[in-house]
Amino acid sequence: MFLLDVRNKEEYAAGHIPGAVNIYVGELEKRLDEVPSDRPVVSMCSVGHRGGLGASILKRHGYPEVYNLLGGTTAWKKKGYPTES
Repeated sequence: MFLLDVRNKEEYAAGHIPGAVNIYVGELEKRLDEVPSDRPVVSMCSVGHRGGLGASILKRHGYPEVYNLLGGTTAWKKKGYPTES
């Protein structure tokens, strides 16, 4: 599974899910070569809106298995799961 954090650099640096790769949603179409298409991709942001946009972009470009992390990193943190910065 590939964890894709589509928030901006500052948001990502303030805390992200361990192992997530940061590609800002506004740059995603230009950086598709950095996102593998041979495994599931989970797109995430702070609450889910930009994550959904990221997932939509990937699906439009033929990625077969894409998910949006509903609630984003905010929900992740509320559950007490670890983050790194």
